[in-house]
Amino acid sequence: MVKENPTLLLAGIFILTTTFSQFINNSATAVLMAPIVLLAASTVGISPEPLLITVAVSASTAFLTPIGTTTNAMVISSGNYKFMDYFKVGLPLLIIFLITTLLLVPIIWPF
Repeated sequence: MVKENPTLLLAGIFILTTTFSQFINNSATAVLMAPIVLLAASTVGISPEPLLITVAVSASTAFLTPIGTTTNAMVISSGNYKFMDYFKVGLPLLIIFLITTLLLVPIIWPF
């Protein structure tokens, strides 16, 4: 099924990577996910480039929590933000990134 519709794999990789990115550093997330994605691409028989680009983009989408990104943690007290403020603003932004990635990555880096 994945061979016929690799966009589902792309979406799964995005969601898993961005979930990790909310709680750990984006560089660590990318290092954690890259070997998994390379193995998945070779198992399914598709090009690894679109999957790795998706990892790079989604690892940088720590918009939902102040934990995953140092910048978010730095401004939480000075901006008098609450934890849910990040979620309210970050979720629509994350959805925009997901849709944009799923639309553009297969066009620029074909499977």
